[in-house]
Order: sequence, then C-alpha cells, then structure tokens
Amino acid sequence: MAFWSATRAVGCTKETGGQLASKVDLLLNVPSNDAQCIQECHITIGHIACSLIEKLASSQIPANEETYEIIHWG
Repeated sequence: MAFWSATRAVGCTKETGGQLASKVDLLLNVPSNDAQCIQECHITIGHIACSLIEKLASSQIPANEETYEIIHWG
C-alpha cells in the first residue's frame, strides 16, 4: 500500500483563499464574508473528510485504483 504515503495540503478559507490559495494542493473556499457561515461550512467539510477517512480505514470503501485517484485528486 505504498500509494497511501503521499501527502497533500488542503486549505479551508473564505472567498478566494488569499495568499494560501497558491500554497495548497486543494483549496476549499467558502464564497462568503460572514464568519459564522464560513465556520459552519468548514466544520461540515471536516465532518465529511473524517467520515470518508473512517470508511476507508474500516474498508467500507475499497482501497483500489478508483479510490486512489479520488484521494490523490488526479
């Protein structure tokens, strides 16, 4: 399972991502200036990411070439 060792940087920001946008592999920006809305979206994104990781770790999602492509955005 050597392909699981690659790491990627993910950034959660508002609007365009500012200076962080060019420094991450995946930018998850919330198109808003409302701090509460942005925080709620970031929390939801975190919950979804944790759920997917848990399913991968418990083999509920098979570790194959298709999931490899999804995880590595490629």
